[in-house]
Amino acid sequence: MQHASMFTVESLQQIARSSGKTVAQVVLRWAVQKGVVAIPGTSNPAHMDENLAGVYSFALSTEQMGIIDAVRSDPKAKGFTAMGFEKNES
Repeated sequence: MQHASMFTVESLQQIARSSGKTVAQVVLRWAVQKGVVAIPGTSNPAHMDENLAGVYSFALSTEQMGIIDAVRSDPKAKGFTAMGFEKNES
């Protein structure tokens, strides 16, 4: 997902709140659990530190992974760039 609007998707916000993490950390964790390489798009050192510190301190449930897998059906996610992650069966 390469778009700032991911931060407005309610399902991602809910998972972030329930996990005590940021939306960015949740999406990065999703990518890690899918076994894909994620390149976070920030030049802010504080965000880099926050994401690195948070992404490995929790795991998403199977249900949460499924919600994120289906996030492109959310109207706010229509502009997201598809990266082919849906083909990864892990």
